[in-house]
Amino acid sequence: MRQPIEALFGWLNKVTGIEDASNVRSSKGLLTHIYGRLAAAMMLRSYPELGF
Repeated sequence: MRQPIEALFGWLNKVTGIEDASNVRSSKGLLTHIYGRLAAAMMLRSYPELGF
């Protein structure tokens, strides 16, 4: 049960670099960083031809 969850977070970190939040200074900034990275990951998953 743990392996699929770890695979998801591994993929998410590899694709978006979501753990690189060293410049975040507030909790609002952290939420913006996380939601922005999640949105980018879902865009890449839905439209792989973008490849940015």
